Amino acid sequence: MQKRKTRVSNPCDGCSLRRVRCNGGPPCTECWKRSLECTFLRVPRKRGPKGPRMSTSNKIVQYQEQIRNDQEFQSSTESPKTPQTPLESPLSTGEDWQVRQRRRQFSRPQSSSLDSPQLSPLGTQGHDNANLPLRLYIKYLTKFKDCLIWVWPIVDIDSLVSRLVRNSPDDYEAYALAGAVCATVIAQLRLSQLRFSKQNGSMSDLNDIAESFARHAQYLRDQHSYRESESIDSLLTAFFLHIYFANTERIRAGAMYLHEAIAQLSLQNLHRPETFDQLPNEQRELMLRIFWLVFVTERPPENELGEASIADSSSRTFCVQNGFPTCLSPIQDWPSLDCLIPGIGGLDPSFQMLAQLFTLLDDNLLMTRERLTPKSDPRTEDNLYRGVSAMAECSVSAIGPTLPEIQRVNVMVTWNWIHILWWQYALRHYQMSSNMDDAMLSMLRPASVAHETVQLFSSVSKQAIQTHGYGMELKIFRIADSLVDLLACNRRLPSGPRPTGTGMLLGARDTLHALQSALILIGGEESLFHKKLQLFMAEVQLPVPNVRPIGLADPEAATDDDEDERNVGENQLFPQCYI
Repeated sequence: MQKRKTRVSNPCDGCSLRRVRCNGGPPCTECWKRSLECTFLRVPRKRGPKGPRMSTSNKIVQYQEQIRNDQEFQSSTESPKTPQTPLESPLSTGEDWQVRQRRRQFSRPQSSSLDSPQLSPLGTQGHDNANLPLRLYIKYLTKFKDCLIWVWPIVDIDSLVSRLVRNSPDDYEAYALAGAVCATVIAQLRLSQLRFSKQNGSMSDLNDIAESFARHAQYLRDQHSYRESESIDSLLTAFFLHIYFANTERIRAGAMYLHEAIAQLSLQNLHRPETFDQLPNEQRELMLRIFWLVFVTERPPENELGEASIADSSSRTFCVQNGFPTCLSPIQDWPSLDCLIPGIGGLDPSFQMLAQLFTLLDDNLLMTRERLTPKSDPRTEDNLYRGVSAMAECSVSAIGPTLPEIQRVNVMVTWNWIHILWWQYALRHYQMSSNMDDAMLSMLRPASVAHETVQLFSSVSKQAIQTHGYGMELKIFRIADSLVDLLACNRRLPSGPRPTGTGMLLGARDTLHALQSALILIGGEESLFHKKLQLFMAEVQLPVPNVRPIGLADPEAATDDDEDERNVGENQLFPQCYI
């Protein structure tokens, strides 16, 4: 019997691709049998591990953060040896909260949840089953004041903490609002960590804390007929519960709370401009801020969406993204930049600029569950002309780069994202051009917008990107998705944008991988946007590492080539070539 030849150390290109034994050549037996050219063009790579993957490094960082948070949580929830101090709420007892949480999970059936009679609102019954200690509320409210007050400048944190400390039996709305705000803080600032724990099948202490904040807020409202309340606190509680559930990808719950907040606005006639004229100055300014925040939250497309134009119905991310109808229309009144609301402060130019950006969106595009589809409209040309004209009048390009980095990221990415939405609209109604100077009618527009976005990210800190949470994920995804469509048309793009803007753009694939890295930075590897982007890339046969259907088990071990792809940009999130 003839002895079978062993695999050669450097297989030919065909055998390497097919993963079969190669006996050398040329030609080798496999290529000869299939009448294929036997070539050795591929440069041999070093076998074995090639350094830590970016995904592994991210998991290590997230795991370390989780350990630190757990330690911080345990130190903050250690029960005092003495009776309750003024800073200790009746919600906290001498028994460690974390132990109570674990005990409750095993001692009660899963069906007992928010409406369980064992949970008491303000310590009037069942204290040992009640909620988080007051110091934990104060901790996350302080984080809101330090990190997120400029995002939602509508909550007087100092006043809210004072109400919690007083712990009036009648003031259930204070704890409900505080719980909703605290849950939002955790979801907004620790989004990737929450998803990492969820993916690994574990409920970390951080998950428990966030969920307990939200559940207690829900419970308190249910116990006190909150639907009959016309207070600002009730409106804000619904708004922040929406933010929390949207961040944690519970879309149905998020939609319900958003529509509740909109209903509260309507019941208080805050959708009518004349209502604001009857309010005292400070209350008027606060209600205008709330109106525009709800308006922007409802309409700005956040997932895979599209819309556009001025003063019709602006931009409600959540509803448009998920295919829900929008309710609010823009008004002509804006909050003043000069008004300082006690306990909250003033506004910076980014607030009004963002709201104005969202009024550039129009109802001419509707979002399906997956891809953008146009609504038939005989006035398409007028719509596009109005949109382009309105964008030309915006001062974003002049003012945006001068803002602090956190606000700058929000404004400039939103601006780029709106460019993409209009480009998608034009793509379906016009003959496109290959000239970069044609603004919305250039086929290459997504590449330049994506390049500008990555350039922006390379000039700011990671925290400036992560702070924006779910909404930033949505916009980055839409920009990256359009770039995938462009790459699908020409898979041999040479390399990054030329200053003249003529010809195909250079480095488009590197730009795409940088946007993928941004999605992972914000939402972790379990981000649905990151997974969808990978699947879209696979559909058009672009090189994608570790592509798999959403929700399935881990794939088989990655090959060496996969590892090399995944290591692109590992040492640097956004490559310096874009600066």
